[in-house]
Amino acid sequence: MQGSERMVIQMNIAPDKVFPVFQPIISLDSNQIIGYEVLGRYQNEAGEIISLGSFFNNAAVSNSEHLLIDGAVREQALEQYSAMNSDVYLFININLNWLEHDYNPSDDRLVKCIEEYGISSSNIVIEIIEDNFVAQSDKYIKALSYYKALGFKIAVDDFGKDASNIDRIVMISPDIIKIDMGLIKKTTKGYHYNEYLKMFTLYAQKLGIEILYEGIENISELENCINAKGRFYQGFLLSKPLEGLKNNQFNETDFKRVMYKTIVDNQTLSKSRITLKHTLDSIIYEYMNEYSYVNTTDIDHYLINLSDNLSDNIQRIYICNKYGYQISSNIELCDNMVNLIDMRNRNWAWRNYFVHALRNISEADESYISDIYRDYVTKELVMTYIRKISENDFILIDISLNS
Repeated sequence: MQGSERMVIQMNIAPDKVFPVFQPIISLDSNQIIGYEVLGRYQNEAGEIISLGSFFNNAAVSNSEHLLIDGAVREQALEQYSAMNSDVYLFININLNWLEHDYNPSDDRLVKCIEEYGISSSNIVIEIIEDNFVAQSDKYIKALSYYKALGFKIAVDDFGKDASNIDRIVMISPDIIKIDMGLIKKTTKGYHYNEYLKMFTLYAQKLGIEILYEGIENISELENCINAKGRFYQGFLLSKPLEGLKNNQFNETDFKRVMYKTIVDNQTLSKSRITLKHTLDSIIYEYMNEYSYVNTTDIDHYLINLSDNLSDNIQRIYICNKYGYQISSNIELCDNMVNLIDMRNRNWAWRNYFVHALRNISEADESYISDIYRDYVTKELVMTYIRKISENDFILIDISLNS
């Protein structure tokens, strides 16, 4: 019954009843609106303003009907945008499923429309909506290649939802990836999602792809996104979709407050890391002056004695040579107990912190402390301190942040 009711509603939509609204997109570097996404609305017989989302997502509606309504919304949006006389981006959704197999660039309605209104193609971002791009990529490559050749930017929409995968990124080579709001919401439910968001943002940055976080609805989601270090932000917390483009504003107060809080938190953490590093530097320097490592014959005993000078949040101590091979046992510290676990000849050169330590340790600074990460076994948050104690050997100290 719901399906048939929905069809009745969809069939009653007329092109003269639809219009665009514009949702601002905020850039972290400028703290300003750098673009707008065009969204469709229509007014029903009761005078209510209704989103066109369900209409565009309804597979029972023909492509020709979709294109008719989409074209009506898009042309109004482009007309308003041209009158704005601004170089901010305009994000336009294109469902690739609506394109014909025999796509002909000379008939492209979007291209004709921006030419008519004198809009630069470099200001238009085409949001690709397609959950099954890889399976039908040949059908769409021609259109995307044409848009790129004209200078349009390409954004992959709803990344992190359902069929999103790396193959689609490789084939499309987008300028922007929009992170699905479903993934954004999950970041408030567990660190796994947060770490995935950070990891993917870093991956995109290495490829020269901008990240846009969409669907941000509360402060916690905004904090998680800013901590992931992407550039562009969108959602009801910042601004709901607005009619008209002139004098648009966003929730600048919350945006700047969260941004500054993130900066301060990161600076505080950085200072804490440096303070901890200096503390360990001092302890080990004094210990080595009293007990020379070069002359030691029992490395494990040497580390056990050192552990007496360390704080309760130390998880383990061990020694590796410059090639990453462990030459001592693990000296595990827990509840005032010392346990020895034989890990000799294990190689840790593949760990990121070991690589960074070798790169950063010098005669001027003989120690290094890693970024925060999670221990493989305990899943606790830890940092690893590394200090050069001889020409070939390094002492490593894992520090728990959960105590």
